[in-house]
Formats: sequence, structure tokens, C-alpha cells
Amino acid sequence: LGPDDPPDQDDEATVDLTGILIDLDLDIAADATVVGVGETVTFTVTVGNDGPSDATGVAVIPELPAGVTYVSSNP
Repeated sequence: LGPDDPPDQDDEATVDLTGILIDLDLDIAADATVVGVGETVTFTVTVGNDGPSDATGVAVIPELPAGVTYVSSNP
């Protein structure tokens, strides 16, 4: 409907919107609740997607608490 169209004109348009539907969940678990100085604690980080679309380009970059040193990861 344009500015020069009569006010009683009924123009209709249909638009189909297709979106990416993702539903990410993040779980971080430690193998110990108390760790002494110099001991090792293992964190397991799991990411899941309960949405119907593929989740691409997802990166998890956890921040380590003060005094914790990163050793390695797999993969």
C-alpha cells in the first residue's frame, strides 16, 4: 500500500521467515571440590544443542579462577 493508493485498498503480502533455532546448554563439572596447592583438578566441559538446527561456530572459553593454571585439554 503506497501513499497514492486509495485508503480502501486491501493489499496483502505473505512472508515466510526461516530462522536458525538452537538451544545450547553448558555443563562444567570438577572431579574434586577441595584441592590443595600443587594438586590437579580436572574440569569436564560439555556443550549440547537441544534445538532443531545445527549450532555452528560455537566456542567455549572458560575463565580460570585466580591461582589456577591451565595444563592441557582433550581434544
